[in-house]
Amino acid sequence: MRGIEEEPSHLSLVVCIDKLTKVYKTGSKLALDKLSLNLHENQVVCFLGHNGAGKTTTMSILTGLFPPTSGSATIYGHDIRTDMERIRQNLGMCPQHNVLFDKLSVEEHLWFYSRLKGMAEEDIRKEMDK
Repeated sequence: MRGIEEEPSHLSLVVCIDKLTKVYKTGSKLALDKLSLNLHENQVVCFLGHNGAGKTTTMSILTGLFPPTSGSATIYGHDIRTDMERIRQNLGMCPQHNVLFDKLSVEEHLWFYSRLKGMAEEDIRKEMDK
């Protein structure tokens, strides 16, 4: 098939998305329709598409913000439906809109979001000192 890159079988599979589907209950809007995609170690990936193509929905599902309606996805072999706590230990995302506060420093942001996620104060200090 023209325009489709061969799977880099020599690289480790990091993200495996299989027939991921999302239907929002309000209005029964199909936001993601059986997306299948593999992402491998050391690949640089970017999602491009028009409004409503499913980019934000895909990332929201992969980061545990929304559950998929059907299909599956794993990140480093961990299932997004059952192991988000483990996945989040090694996952970061740059969102579409700024989620930072103008008056907080970098350290204050780290402290705020760490506490919001339930991290103990002692553990936050250790992480910041690394």
